[in-house]
Order: sequence, then C-alpha cells, then structure tokens
Amino acid sequence: MENFTIEKMEIKRFNALLVRTIASALLLGVLIWETFCLDTSSKGFIGGIWYIFVFAVLLFVVAAIRAADVLERIKKDKKLMGALDSEIYSEYNFKALTAGFYAAIQMGLLVYCFGDFFNLSVRMGALIIVTVTVLISEIRRLLLYNPYKDGK
Repeated sequence: MENFTIEKMEIKRFNALLVRTIASALLLGVLIWETFCLDTSSKGFIGGIWYIFVFAVLLFVVAAIRAADVLERIKKDKKLMGALDSEIYSEYNFKALTAGFYAAIQMGLLVYCFGDFFNLSVRMGALIIVTVTVLISEIRRLLLYNPYKDGK
C-alpha cells in the first residue's frame, strides 16, 4: 500500500510540474507574440491576446497552488517525506536549474554574436534568453521527474 501512495504522490507532483510548464509556455508565448507580432491597429485581436494572457496567469496560479499542496502533503507524512523528499529530487532540481543556466549562457552568446545580423533590440534579446532558459529548465525538470519513464 505504501508504494502505491508514493507513486500516486509522485504522479501528482509530476502533473503539477506539467501544468506549470504549460502555463509558463503560454505566458511566454503571449509575451513573445505581443512583443514581435502584434498589430496594434486591430483592437479585437488585442483583447483576445489578453484573454489568453489572463488565462495563462490564472493557470500559473492554479499550478502553484497544486504544487504547494503536494509539497505540503509530502512534508506532513514521514514516509512520503523519506521517499519523495530525498537527495535524488534535490539532484533533479539542481540538474534542471543547471540546464537552464547553460541554455541562458548559450542563448546570450548567440544573441551577442548574431544580434546585429537579425537586428535584435535589447528587449527582444532579453526576452529570447528568458524564454529559452525557462522552457529548457522546465522541460528538463519534467524529463527528470517523469514517473512514467519506467513503462508504468
């Protein structure tokens, strides 16, 4: 029964991370669209983009609440805390943040080298770097935390 509960909480944590990744991608996608592609003459289209932005922010809040709830449940139960709050999950978090850091460095170098060729402003370059960093670290975290990778 214990292993089933541990696997169930592991799946809940993964689903919370997945929702957070989707919300981050939506939020950054709207920011990129608004920065690069938005035609300011059509007012109806702008309203639609802001609805997507508000939806992404609300989805991000829901993801944060779900993740906090899962972490609180893990911390309250000693068996779950021993199994799911172990050193391997700290290592996963470290690896995900490191992947995001290296992605930021690489994108910074690419923007520096090719920014003049593509006529990128500082704002656009910074947005590209932030987007790549967030998405790489979140996707790496999902790949590391994936409870389904063993064929379950």
